[in-house]
Amino acid sequence: KKYIKKGILDYLPLPYRLELIDNNIGIKIYNDSKSTNLSSTISAINSIKNNLILILGGQDKNNTNFKELIPILKEKIKLVITYGDAANKINKDLSKQIKSELIPDFKNAVIKSILYSNKNDTILLSPACASFDQFKDYKERGNTFVDIIKDLENAK
Repeated sequence: KKYIKKGILDYLPLPYRLELIDNNIGIKIYNDSKSTNLSSTISAINSIKNNLILILGGQDKNNTNFKELIPILKEKIKLVITYGDAANKINKDLSKQIKSELIPDFKNAVIKSILYSNKNDTILLSPACASFDQFKDYKERGNTFVDIIKDLENAK
């Protein structure tokens, strides 16, 4: 039993997969850059209780119907920030029922998510899109996300 408990307590999620980012901003921030489709983003959203600021966007791979997110977002969303090539489409799909803001540039989208947040919020990068519009791959996007957060910490 004690080995099972130790294993659970010592478990670290894989990078870019609902990875909690250690920060001194005072907000829960998750890097789920690996979520490049709707089903993985839905799983990530389902793991957050409420007061969610969700960063969605990049390059849509499958002509995605982002309206499928509305039922689960209604319960827990504070704001959706859309960025990248798919930003307009996502914003159009969601904005009639979900508070959303279009910010084309990834860095500015991340900065805005921090500016709009307070200590009770959770920021989740779970883009539901590929990264190729602004990045080499999901790893570069995830690393950039963490770098932006660290830069904001140092600016405080």
